[in-house]
Amino acid sequence: IGIDPKHDRLLFMDNSTNLENSDEKHLKIRKSLLRRYPNFTLHTDLNDAHFYIFSKWTLDVLEENKQIIQSIKTHFIPFLVKFQVRRKKAKDLNIPSFLSPQAYEMSSTLTDPNDRVKCYAWILDPTAYCARVGNVDSYMKINREIASGEKSYIPLEPSSGTGKHCVIADNAKILNSVIMDHVNIGDGAKIQSCIIGPNSYVDPQASLTDCQLGSGSRVPAGSTFTGRKMSVRSKD
Repeated sequence: IGIDPKHDRLLFMDNSTNLENSDEKHLKIRKSLLRRYPNFTLHTDLNDAHFYIFSKWTLDVLEENKQIIQSIKTHFIPFLVKFQVRRKKAKDLNIPSFLSPQAYEMSSTLTDPNDRVKCYAWILDPTAYCARVGNVDSYMKINREIASGEKSYIPLEPSSGTGKHCVIADNAKILNSVIMDHVNIGDGAKIQSCIIGPNSYVDPQASLTDCQLGSGSRVPAGSTFTGRKMSVRSKD
């Protein structure tokens, strides 16, 4: 695949099998692509994660061309990528005009109204852990790798979500956890990789790791729990 390193735009895509089976044994790149993007990087060492995000109008294009498009990866993605640089053919696509020509002219950014077919690629950091799960065996395999420490697993977004009307003490520490509505967390409490149900209390200096608290639970002050599923405790 060919990617513009400046804007991560996906400019070229071809199946390696097609190249191997070709009699010419060399790569063909259209002159129109080179004129618009004289500098881009060709990659042969990337794996497709099979995670795609489409604009809604592309689904209409897919429906109209379903006789020739039988695979998202093999047919549809290359189909859209080629239309990026073939502007005359791109006009044949039924692309909705979300902005009027006047809106494009008034825009403070450099926006080309003819450049409406855009494909982008995101390359995962090579130090990150990524695995494809297609069946129970592969799911168990990656769980064993993470549990054994063979792979260093760090979530892409190790952030926490906090619900409404929560009271969290200034010295409480929360990492990679979900805190639901009306939760009270006391001073010095430590919560990591947990789900705290609504209307729960985590008393001062309590420590929770990989725990799930049901609605209305209470964790006593100074207690420590790891990998526990906790039910309701009296708040009195």
